Amino acid sequence: MWLRLIVFVVAGLLAYTSPSAGDTLRMSYAGTSGYNVPFWVTHDAGLFKKYGLSSELLLISGGSTNIQGLLV
Repeated sequence: MWLRLIVFVVAGLLAYTSPSAGDTLRMSYAGTSGYNVPFWVTHDAGLFKKYGLSSELLLISGGSTNIQGLLV
């Protein structure tokens, strides 16, 4: 059990990379419903810029189109 925990912690630390200044965090949403409010509030409040992230909100209708757009 301890070995698994150590492996997961080491793998997590090795996989962690901080975004560079040129990286943009793209967030998409499929409509104007209430469950998308956290995206809008954090974007409009400038919380991403506060922590050094460039963010972009994208309105893409449809679930499969939404996923395809994020994979590009």
